[in-house]
Amino acid sequence: MRQIYPNLEAELVRKGLNKKELSKKVKITYGSICRKFANENEFLFRETLEIKKILGCDIPLEILFEKKILE
Repeated sequence: MRQIYPNLEAELVRKGLNKKELSKKVKITYGSICRKFANENEFLFRETLEIKKILGCDIPLEILFEKKILE
């Protein structure tokens, strides 16, 4: 099983951003953001706020960063 962030990934697509571009905007390494998306590491609260700001969306944090389990 792996957990993903479908709402966050959908917003990235809507904004035309990939994880590499997002990592630069949030000022964390690409490897770090990949580990966070793979649920190996947690997003820090300040990172979630920055990502929401970058995406310019009005989705609440708990929905934007909701995890779904895929089998």
